[in-house]
Amino acid sequence: MQVMPLTATTERYARCIQASKRIRWEIDRDVIKGRKLDFGTTFLPDGLARMGALEFLTGDERRFASQIQGRTYANMFGLVERFIAAKVLEVSREHWFGDQVALEALVRFTDEELKHQELFRRIERLAAAGKPVAAVCHGPAAFRRAKGADGAPLVKGKTVTGFSNSEEAAVGLTGVVPFSVEDALKADGGRYSRGEDWASHAVVDGNLITGQNPASSEATAKALLEALAPLETGLTGRR
Repeated sequence: MQVMPLTATTERYARCIQASKRIRWEIDRDVIKGRKLDFGTTFLPDGLARMGALEFLTGDERRFASQIQGRTYANMFGLVERFIAAKVLEVSREHWFGDQVALEALVRFTDEELKHQELFRRIERLAAAGKPVAAVCHGPAAFRRAKGADGAPLVKGKTVTGFSNSEEAAVGLTGVVPFSVEDALKADGGRYSRGEDWASHAVVDGNLITGQNPASSEATAKALLEALAPLETGLTGRR
């Protein structure tokens, strides 16, 4: 079998392989290490978050805004990594039956990108852990087909409410809206609860808070504030 000399491009790929073999990391062992996010602090450094420029915010509001930024970064970069991994695999096709050094380097690169995706998913789950979710009136429509951390429908087995079919009919929108909030919650396994039409009716089931109609806004907001209060103490993990 004839051994082909390494080209300059192949040598570059070979150096990538050497670096990959030398520096191997694992999400749990080297990054997470059993830790949890501390909700009593910001999620991003001040130089990146630039919260100091928002002088109209209080300290607590800046901290909360930084946490929103952190979760946005995690979701945004997690999405970008999906495209990078797909593109690298596409490029690797050119080397399937050719430069095997290049192929190995690209496969190793893809493995890194897949770990990055999982890392950002883990960060999002850490940020979402224990956080309440609230919606009122037609807002619970956002839960349609939404999945929880376990992959099951978010509302499955939970007591929830939202704009009722009778209220939808009363305002003449039954044939206008794309789907019924009440029916969608039931279809996803939610235990739909309702009060009298147009009367305040809010439901709390774990971290899920829902209100039936506009009159339920105040009760839903109060329930959300009560659920958020314990988070002010922060959630800390091992340092």
